[in-house]
Formats: sequence, C-alpha cells, structure tokens
Amino acid sequence: MKKQILDLEGVQVLTKIEQKNVVAGIKVRNVQCTGNIMEYNGGVTAFECTWEVRPTFLGIGVGSWEQTTGPCPVGAEFGCV
Repeated sequence: MKKQILDLEGVQVLTKIEQKNVVAGIKVRNVQCTGNIMEYNGGVTAFECTWEVRPTFLGIGVGSWEQTTGPCPVGAEFGCV
C-alpha cells in the first residue's frame, strides 16, 4: 500500500526531520461552564468548564470523543457569570 501511495501524482516524501515536526492536535466541541470554581496550578482559580475532546492527526479526527473537565479558557464566555 505504501508503494501505491508514493506512486500517486503530487505525493511528497517527508524527510525524517519533517516527519518529527508533524504535530497532532485535538478537536474540541460542546464547551460549557459548570458554574463551579476550581483551583489548578497550585492555587490559580477559574470557572470550571466541561467539553468533548477528540485527538486529531493532520487535521483528521481519530478516536472517540471523550468528556473532559478543566478550567475554562481565558477570555472565553460560556455562560459563566
């Protein structure tokens, strides 16, 4: 299969250094403030949020969506007052 992919028009083979620089990421959806205050990083307080997160590779979602809880993103408004 690798040979078939490499034979496609316009395919570029990445060097070992370029391969190391390929970064995976995450997709986030359904961010909601719980209204609770939480403490993190040794005493920093913030509103608590929940969201669903899914790993990505090259911008393509892989794996399942998982529920996550943590501090709300700075400057974001998700219904916390």
